[in-house]
Amino acid sequence: MNHSFAILTEASCDLPPERLQVPDLAVVPLPITVGDASYNCYPDERELKLSDFYAMLRDKQPVSTAAPSPAAFTASAEPFLQQGLDVLYIGLSSSVSGTYAAGVLALRDLKEKYPERVIRTVDTLSGSQGEGLLVEMAVEARAQGLGIEETAQLIEEKRMQVLHSFTVQDLHFIARSGRLSGYAALVGSLLSFKPLLWLGRDGLIRAVGRARGMRKAIAVMVDTVKDKAVDLKNQCIYISHADVLDLANELADRLRDIGARRFVIHQLGPSIGAHGGPGALAVFWLGTGR
Repeated sequence: MNHSFAILTEASCDLPPERLQVPDLAVVPLPITVGDASYNCYPDERELKLSDFYAMLRDKQPVSTAAPSPAAFTASAEPFLQQGLDVLYIGLSSSVSGTYAAGVLALRDLKEKYPERVIRTVDTLSGSQGEGLLVEMAVEARAQGLGIEETAQLIEEKRMQVLHSFTVQDLHFIARSGRLSGYAALVGSLLSFKPLLWLGRDGLIRAVGRARGMRKAIAVMVDTVKDKAVDLKNQCIYISHADVLDLANELADRLRDIGARRFVIHQLGPSIGAHGGPGALAVFWLGTGR
């Protein structure tokens, strides 16, 4: 199929690599440092295997993430512009990362170089497969014949309907990242409890409750999906996990019990998994709003 525009995103969308094998779609890798080694994280794990990454996290090796350089975005986007395609960039929430800002900077410079091309950027205010859901929505809209402006407007309109509910095994990782609002009030009250986390309208993570143990947390997540989903049986539910496939499958089974039919289940990539830590579990779906 001949497309009038290409779609650009980053590895933080956490979609399985086979779902990213789409013509005129590029994924910018994200840099990470584990111990003394630095890697670029790609969906196909060419530099860093997810199994190795989570083993290093469990060994308490120091981890730091960073935004890609503008040059990394340029390297992915410019070939499309050279081919005469416009570019739609769908990016990780600017509230939790500098990644989107780096992408916008690179594309601004490319617009000066290719003034005849349309370049649109959309801050998803989402992460992991919440971002991935919107990327796939854009791919489908393009396949149905929508142009770049119509597709960008669709993503902007739908992003507040992409809901994120998640929990973690160990708050240490997410607290260290500084990405959890209200963390101080939560510490000391958890003990054997698991935090229930939510992504707000501003793209920031908030603790909204707690559950005694992971299975109770899963039950609350299922109830949240049930309460807030729109047309559950006809949408795809996205589940991300940090090396706990058994829990991801349990969550999917519980969601089937309430009518969900289609799922994408995949591991959290290093750029997100570094902040959730091993054992994190998340579900993303279209709902009534954040």
